[in-house]
Amino acid sequence: MRLALSLAVLASPAVADAPAVVADIPPVHSLVAAVMEGRGAPALLLTGAADPHSHSLRPSEATALEEANLVVLMGEALTPWIGGPLSALAPDALRLELLDVEGLDLIEVEDPHDGEEGHAHGAEEHDEDDHGGDHSGHDHGPLDPHAWLDPETAAAFAAEIAARLSEIDPDGRPTYEANRDSFVAAAEVLTPPAVDARPWIAGHDAYAYASRWVGAPAAGAVMDVDNLAPGAARLRELSAIAGEAACVIAPPDADARLLAAAGNLPVVTLDPLGRAHEPGPALWPALMADVSAAFEECLSP
Repeated sequence: MRLALSLAVLASPAVADAPAVVADIPPVHSLVAAVMEGRGAPALLLTGAADPHSHSLRPSEATALEEANLVVLMGEALTPWIGGPLSALAPDALRLELLDVEGLDLIEVEDPHDGEEGHAHGAEEHDEDDHGGDHSGHDHGPLDPHAWLDPETAAAFAAEIAARLSEIDPDGRPTYEANRDSFVAAAEVLTPPAVDARPWIAGHDAYAYASRWVGAPAAGAVMDVDNLAPGAARLRELSAIAGEAACVIAPPDADARLLAAAGNLPVVTLDPLGRAHEPGPALWPALMADVSAAFEECLSP
């Protein structure tokens, strides 16, 4: 079933003469789909439970890259494995790395791997043939790559996507610019939930942009921004703050054994990739609704 969905998404038809566009993850795909709506449809590279941090391309995914005119991705801070496949399969495609867009208010990561143990993906075990085997050696660098969870940043991404699409498809410019304006207007009126200023713990340090929007930064994280399991120093920190924390906000596939490091706290589920939603223009707004609901559940006044 997951493979069938993957092939269906990658085979999404596009309007004649529209560029062939591939987006790396569901939220980025949603932004691109919103900008392209009425002109074409992008392909989604990573579907289902595919892990952005480490992945080996399936044949259908490789074919999508080979046929792409434009590849839109967050950047190697999120997908450190992707540079080689892009160079080999899509050497002539225009590449838009959203974390490189000028003027963004990005969040820096402090000591991303200091003293940590191994890569952890939670309860689901990923087959080496599907996801590239060992995950322990990569480094995202100093930036938190989960920037799609901030509406202002997502609006900037949409504007850059529209500009790049207009460069390679001038006939589609009116559509791209109108869709950009609609997306930006909708993002600007999103209102964060009203929450209490209480400590909470992130199951995976993927929510910094969302918590900045909400105004409730995490007091700590079990897995770090690279989804690495906690080392001894972080376990001590979590133990010290668990007594005051309201809850743990964690992805649905987080390992319950690792979350127990945060103490006996309620766990609120929030998938930063929005994988429960159908890929397409509506996914990103639905994901932001998930963000609001999760923080309300954890920190409601």
